[in-house]
Amino acid sequence: AHHEDFFTRAVIITIVKAIVLLIGAALFWRLAVFHTTRRYFEAKADGAVPPAEETSGMEKLMRPI
Repeated sequence: AHHEDFFTRAVIITIVKAIVLLIGAALFWRLAVFHTTRRYFEAKADGAVPPAEETSGMEKLMRPI
């Protein structure tokens, strides 16, 4: 009985940790997208976004077509 309780507790702890990590990853992604779009639109408002600029993967995802 003791080992079954330990296994159940370990599974629950693992699930809770996975949920917390997923929430953290989602919040980090939202923050990264927010700052990338904010910088892009600030530069666009200043007229400082050259069309032939080599961009990173994140900026390619965020650039409107």
